[in-house]
Amino acid sequence: MKKILFTLAIAVCTVTLFNSCSGAFSEDVPSNNVDAIVTKGEWKINQFIQSNTDQSAQFANYTFTFIDSRTVTANQNGTIVTGTWASDNYANRIVLNFGNTPTLSKINQEWLINSQNEKAVTCINNDKPQTEMLGLIQQ
Repeated sequence: MKKILFTLAIAVCTVTLFNSCSGAFSEDVPSNNVDAIVTKGEWKINQFIQSNTDQSAQFANYTFTFIDSRTVTANQNGTIVTGTWASDNYANRIVLNFGNTPTLSKINQEWLINSQNEKAVTCINNDKPQTEMLGLIQQ
């Protein structure tokens, strides 16, 4: 009888141990997954503030498409410029880079995501003397 109880106790402990550790080594996916948001549809810049000046109008004719392969296209009336993007969902950051392309190079930087939902992403960059702001809305 003692052998059966001992075996049963070992079995219960083993099952409890494995169940309690089942998620310990899995990679948690943050609920603020900007990748899943921006790769759906086309986006427009509805706000760009640099040096305390609203420069949003410079981007009025651009439509942006974020592709899973970490490329982003900027379409201005049929003229397409390809850049790159990266994100860090844990640090709430997105990085844009369009090289030396006039106008688009202004948004080349690492942005801290201030808020996001399926239709809008707002970002700030406070690494410069004056905070910059970038707002994207889905089309």
